Amino acid sequence: DIFVQSSSGALAGITADMVFYGLDSYKVMKQAGEKFQMRRLFRGMVPVAILGSGPSFALFFGVYSFAKDKLERSTGDSKTSVLIASILGGIPSSLVAVPADLLKKRIVLETTERSWLAVSREIINKEGAKGMFLGWQANMLKDLPFAAIKMTLYEGCKSLYLTFRAKYWRQTSGVDSTNDTNLSLPEYGVVGFASGAATAVLTTPLDCVNTRIKSGELREFGVIRGHFEIIKRDGWKALFRGLGPRTIIISLGSSVFWSMQNAIIKVIS
Repeated sequence: DIFVQSSSGALAGITADMVFYGLDSYKVMKQAGEKFQMRRLFRGMVPVAILGSGPSFALFFGVYSFAKDKLERSTGDSKTSVLIASILGGIPSSLVAVPADLLKKRIVLETTERSWLAVSREIINKEGAKGMFLGWQANMLKDLPFAAIKMTLYEGCKSLYLTFRAKYWRQTSGVDSTNDTNLSLPEYGVVGFASGAATAVLTTPLDCVNTRIKSGELREFGVIRGHFEIIKRDGWKALFRGLGPRTIIISLGSSVFWSMQNAIIKVIS
C-alpha cells in the first residue's frame, strides 16, 4: 500500500535523521574544513528533520513502491525493477530535500547564532526563491546514484541473507524456509547496517562536493568540476573527508531506519 510505505518511510526517516543529526553536523564541518564547534551540532534539528526528511522519504517510498510493483509485474525482472524504481523515487525525493539540506549546511557552518527562519529570509531576500535550491544539481547527482546503490545493495543483502538463513535452517533443523521472505526487526537492522556501510563509502566524494557547493565555497562549480577543484586545492584525500562519521551515520542510520519502518508498517497494517 502506497500510503503505508510513504507514512512509514517519513516517520522512520525523521526519527533516524534526528538520532544522527549531531554526528551529521560534525561531518558537514569536517567536509568544509571548519573547526569543530560543539554548540553548532544540533542547530535547526527539528525543522530540518521535519521539513526535509519527512516529505523526502514519503515521496521516495511512495514512488518507489508503486514503480517497483508495476515494473516487476510487467517485466518479471526484480533487479532491474529495483534499480529503475529507486531512480524514479529519487528524483522528487531529492528535489524536495534541497531547501532543508541547504539550510542545515548554512546553519551549521555559520559563526552567528541565527535561526533557520532568519537564514531562510536572508537567502530569499538576496537570491529569490530559487536561492533555496542552490546546488540542486549536486543534490540530484548525489542522491540518484545513492538511491540506486542503496536500494540495490539493500535488496541484494536481503536476498543473500535469506539464502544463507534458509540453508542454515535446513542443515540444522531440517526446516525448509526457502519461501519465507519475512525478516524479524533485528534482521532488518543487520541487513540495513551492511548495505548502508557499503553505500556510504561509495558515495562520500559526491557528498563532500555537495557540502562545499551548498556552503557557498564552490557555488560557481558544477559537480564534476567540483571534484577536480577540491583535488586541486586540497588533494584527492579531501574528497573522503568525513568518511568515518558518514559511514557511521548511514550504516547505523540504515539499521535504525529499516527496523523502524517495518515496525511502523506492522502497526499501521
